[in-house]
Amino acid sequence: MSWQPIETAPDGEVIDLFVNGDRLTGFKKDRFGRFCREEGYPSFTRVLLSKPSHWMPVPASPE
Repeated sequence: MSWQPIETAPDGEVIDLFVNGDRLTGFKKDRFGRFCREEGYPSFTRVLLSKPSHWMPVPASPE
């Protein structure tokens, strides 16, 4: 699948984001429309402050 406009990003699904020329992985859109990622141990939530322009599903792992 190719990059999709950020307005079509699904809620609660792990996706990759395109922000300012960089690909960021492992984010979810929360119920408030923010893009967040769980990190570290003990885990904490990282909220993305920059506005992504596009999203795509996380690609499948190689077999």
